[in-house]
Amino acid sequence: MITRCCRFAVGLACCVAFGLPATGAASADASAIRETVLPNGLKVLTKELHAAPVVTVWTLYRAGSRHERPGTTGISHLLEHMLFRSTGSLKTGEIDRLIQLAGGRHNAYTSYDYTGYHITLPSDRLETGLRIEADRMLNCMLDPDELKTELGVVVSELQGRLNDPEELLEETTRATAFLTHPYRNLIIGWKADVQSLTREAVRDYYQTHYQPSNAVVVIVGDIQTEATLDLVRNYFGVLTSGPPPPPVLAREPPQRGERRVVVRGAGSTAHLQAFFHIPPASHPDVYMPSRRKEIRFFERYYERGISWYSTFFCPPEQADRYQAIGEISTQYYDCEACPQRIFTTLPHSKLIIMLRHPVNRAYSQYGFVVQRRNYRGSFQEFLASRSAALEKGFYSRYLKQYLRYFDRNQILALVFEDVFTDTVKTKKTIADFLQIAPDKFPEADSNGRVNASTVPTHQSLYGFVVKTGRRLRKRNLEPVVDFVMRLGIQRILSKGNSLQPLDGEVKKQLSQLYQQEFNELEQCMQIDLSSWRK
Repeated sequence: MITRCCRFAVGLACCVAFGLPATGAASADASAIRETVLPNGLKVLTKELHAAPVVTVWTLYRAGSRHERPGTTGISHLLEHMLFRSTGSLKTGEIDRLIQLAGGRHNAYTSYDYTGYHITLPSDRLETGLRIEADRMLNCMLDPDELKTELGVVVSELQGRLNDPEELLEETTRATAFLTHPYRNLIIGWKADVQSLTREAVRDYYQTHYQPSNAVVVIVGDIQTEATLDLVRNYFGVLTSGPPPPPVLAREPPQRGERRVVVRGAGSTAHLQAFFHIPPASHPDVYMPSRRKEIRFFERYYERGISWYSTFFCPPEQADRYQAIGEISTQYYDCEACPQRIFTTLPHSKLIIMLRHPVNRAYSQYGFVVQRRNYRGSFQEFLASRSAALEKGFYSRYLKQYLRYFDRNQILALVFEDVFTDTVKTKKTIADFLQIAPDKFPEADSNGRVNASTVPTHQSLYGFVVKTGRRLRKRNLEPVVDFVMRLGIQRILSKGNSLQPLDGEVKKQLSQLYQQEFNELEQCMQIDLSSWRK
């Protein structure tokens, strides 16, 4: 994602959400959630909520039924039962007693992806909940007699499923919907597997998955964040993490057609279940059009209407899969009509502007016309004949037009030269701005190219192909252009000798034109341009 943004000299990326807005009333609430990661890898999420003098503590482990190896189905659920039993410092029944004495309540559940434990208490008894959760994170005794008792309880639950036609139907439907992925298994496990579970197997699973680096603790309620984190560090900070659990390697093959299954049993009641495959949790949260690099709707094709524009994005019924849906265009930045058009069409948009040193930008534009417009003059001749190349480096005059319509917090300004210094930090900055997890950006080309950087061997022929493509687009013959692009003809013809680097003395002289602009831009967009002054 970052490298894709960086290949443009100056780009205004309009991140638009049709299904789920990039901005909204919920964003202020979400910003109040604080994330803290302890040295042992434990992630802690806290949020102050003073509506009532209560607090809830949730401890979630990445240990659900999908993490179970063949032959051990149901082990996550059985282990959940065991964590209510004895620990190294608490006898069986003491967890219940301590929570009841504190005026609280607790429970747990096992899911396909994780197991969760939750305790709700008066806020002044928070420490009781933290003490219990920290203790059973690593110190569950897994007493053989107690394990035998809980195995009997689980087997009884399994037998009870035989009286529920919906449970019986799901058992078969799920195994039909998933052919290879562990999601095909029951959370409670298959009876033969559960009956064969041993203390050694449960202990190994517990020691592998129940550790700070594989858990998330969530604390919400009438708390003071700093004091709460001190308590968390006191109880959980001393715990150690082992090696990370093995990843789930099973991948479900694409479904080739409809699958049906019929389960018959006693009685006259009929039940219907339908399973649909949806994208995995690792599916990118950001949708960027792949059909065309730059749509240029608000600048060039606005008359074609929003219906035409929407054809470049995912269908409306798929929009809910994404946190943000957007596009990238270098042309929106200096288009006089674009600010109002974007605001009128998408008033809640978030805009990302990538600002490159004005002289570097002008030289990049020079490289562009050399490659694509068959230009054969020098850089100095280019500047003399195209004054706009330097004029467009006065960014503030263009950005102030956007500030007439959009709030300052809807615009993120990035300094191009700083992006390559720390791409991880930049990616996180963009993710925070869009309220998206950094690892949920779509994969992108990582070659780091910035516009054109070669003088084509067949310069005239390449220029002719590019010019023809522009004419075809204007005549709505875009499928033809897209087909040619897929053949790689443009990429082949663009090969040639690298453009010579910009002369340092020339850059220094031209940079003097922008000293006042740098000051105004820093104040206007609240950014640091020290890298441009070096």
